[in-house]
Amino acid sequence: AEIDPVEESYNGKLVGVANYDQSDGFDVILKLSTIEVNADLYVVFNRKSGINSGTQEGENEILVMIRSKDTQVMNCTLYSELSQGQRTVVTTTSGPFSQNRMFVIKATEIDLLSSPARAQVDVLPFPVCPSHDSPCDALELEVDGIRRAISNNDCTAESQSQVPSSFSIDNSAWASFVAPASGCIDIQFEVFASLGDSSTSGDDVQLVLYETGPGDSCSSFPYGELEYSDNAASSVDPRIQILSPSTLQAGRRYYVMLDGYFGDEAVGFLKVEDPCIVATSVPTKQPTGTPSFLPTPKPTPSSKPTLAPSHHPTESPVGQLCPHDSSCNALEVVVDG
Repeated sequence: AEIDPVEESYNGKLVGVANYDQSDGFDVILKLSTIEVNADLYVVFNRKSGINSGTQEGENEILVMIRSKDTQVMNCTLYSELSQGQRTVVTTTSGPFSQNRMFVIKATEIDLLSSPARAQVDVLPFPVCPSHDSPCDALELEVDGIRRAISNNDCTAESQSQVPSSFSIDNSAWASFVAPASGCIDIQFEVFASLGDSSTSGDDVQLVLYETGPGDSCSSFPYGELEYSDNAASSVDPRIQILSPSTLQAGRRYYVMLDGYFGDEAVGFLKVEDPCIVATSVPTKQPTGTPSFLPTPKPTPSSKPTLAPSHHPTESPVGQLCPHDSSCNALEVVVDG
């Protein structure tokens, strides 16, 4: 497989060269082009098995190799080796992507028990500011549960007088959404990689939910802080949940700030969904005939119609033609299936 890592993402599985004949559905080599004008990166799973059983370095790990485009000889240099859960951040150093372009390579999972053994590798372009560096440049989110990439890399801090917060603001990125009809919301940030002092998922990032001032505009300061999630030094990804209906004003725009703890930078996925949606199904008319999941009643010797047992004590007597002819005599239905 081959991708441009500053423009495309990769989510796939690699097998070792010894399992080349079992590579259906898997990749053996992942080529990352245009890291530099004159070099490419190659990502491989260094499975210690078969013809590769004599490997002496990085056995059963992900190896990231760099190779110059100026030579016809496959002469690679080791750039990084990754065990399960580790990642490396690559910054472009020359060419058209030399400024503010980087991406992350992560060894998400290494599975030595499956046949063939395989490694899950993820590559994600690292979005950088000023893409979403202010509320008026906020990433637009739909309340649909779909993950969207965002990062606070190289972002600046808003003034505390403009954007009040329960903690200091260091390098904030912004997103926004329109509140659903229920007034509930569930906001989650899934950390893909952190540039802070820990690689543990959820460390070094903070979320804050804001409402705007008069005019419901991105430039209407000051903002009012509604909820925040400060998950520094925690193994849990930050999450803000508002589960009480009508807490948020339906149709109003709200803003989410992603900030680094002590200035840390992270890339990950932000998603927003409505936790108060309840699926309901209301028939438009009374079904006719016998449902397919019920046995057909057998006729009685008296040839009178028979009724299925009622779950309600006010069962209508057999033979009464229209006992529910007015709203005051309505049949009461128990919602029990």
